[in-house]
Amino acid sequence: PELVLPILKAGLKVKLADINLKNFGYSLQDLENRVTNRTLAIIIVHLFGVVQNPEEVKKEGITLIEDFAQGFGGYFGLSKVGTLCDISFTSFLRGKNFSLGEGGVLIFKRGVFDGIPIRRKSFSFYKNVKALIRYYGISFFSIPDIYGLFYPLLNFFKQKTPSSNFVISEFPSILDKIGGALFDEISKLCFNVIYNVNFIYNSLNGVEDLILPHFPSGSNSVLTRFPLIFKSKKKRFLVKERLKKEGFETSYFYLKPVHHHFDLGYKEDEFPNARFLAEHLLTIPCHYKLKKDDIIKMVEIIKRVVSR
Repeated sequence: PELVLPILKAGLKVKLADINLKNFGYSLQDLENRVTNRTLAIIIVHLFGVVQNPEEVKKEGITLIEDFAQGFGGYFGLSKVGTLCDISFTSFLRGKNFSLGEGGVLIFKRGVFDGIPIRRKSFSFYKNVKALIRYYGISFFSIPDIYGLFYPLLNFFKQKTPSSNFVISEFPSILDKIGGALFDEISKLCFNVIYNVNFIYNSLNGVEDLILPHFPSGSNSVLTRFPLIFKSKKKRFLVKERLKKEGFETSYFYLKPVHHHFDLGYKEDEFPNARFLAEHLLTIPCHYKLKKDDIIKMVEIIKRVVSR
C-alpha cells in the first residue's frame, strides 16, 4: 500500500485500477478505462511475484514503471523481471526475495533520466553496525524452521499498519558490499523458489474452493509467498489455524485494499476484485530453504481441510 506515498509526496495524483482474479495483476479493461490524456505513467506491480506483461499496457507518451519488489529473480521470456520497463524499482526490506533489511534500488534504461545519482551511501559506523545486526538477524530468522519456531515472538514486531510518510535516507555502505557479493548467489537460489512454486501449483491445481494464480506462458515467477484465494472464508481460517498448529507460518498479507488505507477519493465499494482478494487471501511460504517434505505436508493439510 505504501507505493502511493512517494507519488503523493511528489505532488502527483494517484489513480488506482482494479486487479483481476486470474493472475492477481491489473485488470486490463479497468486500467484502460482509467487512462486519460493526463496520465503520466503506469506502474506495473508483480504482486506476490507473479510476472505481469507490460507490453499489454504500453501506450504512446506514457512511461511504464515496474515494481518488482516481490518479483526479484523472475523472468518473462528471456528478459529478467526488473528490466521490462523504462524505469523499475525494488525493495530490499524484510520478506523480499533479495533482502538486506533496508533500502532498495532504482533502475533506469540507458537514456532515461541520465545523470541521476543512484547511490546515496552512509559510512557512519553506528548506522553500518546497526544495519549489519539487522541483516544477520533477518537472515537467521528467515530460515523456515527457525521462523516457525519463533513466529509468536516475531509476529509481535511485525508492522501491522502501512507507513504514513515516505522518507529517503542514506544506504549503509556495508549493505552495498554485502548486496554486491550476494547478488549472483541469490539469483541462483531463486530457481529453488521456482521449483517450490511449481510443485505447490501442480499439487493444488484443480482443488475445489481454491483460486490459484495463473502464470503467463513463457514466464518464471519467483514468488515471495504463494497466494491462495479461498472461496470460503471459514475454510481459509481453518487452514490457517491447522497450518499454525503444525508450525507453518501463513499470512493474510493484505487485510484491506489500498483505497481503504489511504483517502484517495474513492468509494469503499469500488474495486470489487481487490476487496475480494483482501477478504479471501491466505499466503503460504515457498522459501528456497523450505524442505520438500514440509511442502508436501503443507499441501496435504490444505487439501484435507478444504475437501471437508
